[in-house]
Amino acid sequence: MFRVVEKFTFAVPVEVVLPDGEKQPFEARFSVGSEDLEELQNPAAIDAALARVWTGWSGVVDENGEEVPFDEATRDRLLRFPFVRVAIIRALAGALGGSRGN
Repeated sequence: MFRVVEKFTFAVPVEVVLPDGEKQPFEARFSVGSEDLEELQNPAAIDAALARVWTGWSGVVDENGEEVPFDEATRDRLLRFPFVRVAIIRALAGALGGSRGN
């Protein structure tokens, strides 16, 4: 049964490709409402929209292998790296476009 909700909350795998080609996977959690969809497609508004809809993660660790808890400051710092930002956009676009699990 399909449930109608204000925001759809879901987790998707993300594969970050570092500048040296190394691939580092983790899982990102998102919460997306209909009002977010237009902003996510607008290059001028996408940064604010990504920060709003990216609500958590698992599998993110520091240099010592210790789990890094999700917080807005760390999320915002990671989004400044183009290779992280591209990985997040690809994972989110795949989920929203229905290409995941079909």
